[in-house]
Amino acid sequence: MKKLGLIVALMAVVMMASTVFAAEKAQWTMMVFINADNNLDRFGVLDVQEMEKAGLSKDFNIVVQLDRLNKETRRYDVTGRAADAKADDWGISAKMVQKMGEADMGDYKEMVNFVKWSAENYPAEKYLLVIWNHGAGWKKRANETVKGISYDDQSHNHMTTPQLGLAMQSIAGVLGKQLDILSMDACLMQMVEVLYEVRENV
Repeated sequence: MKKLGLIVALMAVVMMASTVFAAEKAQWTMMVFINADNNLDRFGVLDVQEMEKAGLSKDFNIVVQLDRLNKETRRYDVTGRAADAKADDWGISAKMVQKMGEADMGDYKEMVNFVKWSAENYPAEKYLLVIWNHGAGWKKRANETVKGISYDDQSHNHMTTPQLGLAMQSIAGVLGKQLDILSMDACLMQMVEVLYEVRENV
């Protein structure tokens, strides 16, 4: 009888813990991968400042990885900031949660790592990923075909359109499901060739 009572008590604790965890899980986590390590540097900061105008909600997380030209890479929790937060040395009031040094934002594996970090630290029912930078989609220039997104001037690297497909495959593995929404704040990415690469994992 005592064993049964102990089992019931343990089950109650587990259920309570599960309820608390479920309550802390947001409905959405929006992950914004901002590669401003190029001539878009100041616009990266401006876009984070625009995100700061969003209302605060326990149902919605906004997290950012921002790399600037000739500066370090930082991760910010936009919706986790204090209501009276002061701007940092970049003019950003969002809660800075990590300084990373220089990151190659043209490497699709860096973006996958950002999604993994976001999912581990900001769990949600659904996930939205924004890739922010220049985009070339499927564009011809002279005698070469320039395809891709997220051009990093410091590393001289970028994600090719096929690598974008590999990234989404890896992200689906990290999340254990398809990415709910993929958005690209970049030119020339609304193309059938891009859609084809990500079709199975978004």
